[in-house]
Amino acid sequence: PLKELEPLLPSERFMRVHRQCIVHVAHVAELAHVGGGVYVALLRGREKQEPVPVSRAVAAALRARLGLTQQPA
Repeated sequence: PLKELEPLLPSERFMRVHRQCIVHVAHVAELAHVGGGVYVALLRGREKQEPVPVSRAVAAALRARLGLTQQPA
């Protein structure tokens, strides 16, 4: 389970963005607001982009870690 893996990962590089997902922050290319309070992260270096769900509670913290100051429209 992720709750056992999460403490083993360096928090300066990894972030839990959803109850089912942990991402390496440096690999996040974009944080997108897809409407209705739903956010997804798109990862760098992937030919086929599979959106990673981001919880509303974590979206602002991820945006700050990525250096994005503006709230997506």
